[in-house]
Amino acid sequence: MARQPQGNRLLPANAKAIQRAVKSVSGVGGKATEFRIKGARGLVLHALPSGTGTWYVHYDVEVGRKRKREKWKIGRLDEVSLLACPTKRYQSLS
Repeated sequence: MARQPQGNRLLPANAKAIQRAVKSVSGVGGKATEFRIKGARGLVLHALPSGTGTWYVHYDVEVGRKRKREKWKIGRLDEVSLLACPTKRYQSLS
């Protein structure tokens, strides 16, 4: 069963909403936060208090009889657009 994001950490696939979320994390007292993107399975944006964001793909790998959660870095928010993320995600996992 898939884990559900807590609070308002599920973002629509829309550039303005993503920029707003990164800005909300930045500033005094902010902490690193993971945002999931609606409709993009495994795609996660890690936002840092410095105002930078990095795209990651989260996926599971079978290790014996267990599953282990892995992360694959796609790139920084200012270098990789939301449109390019799904393409890079599939390239990295194949």
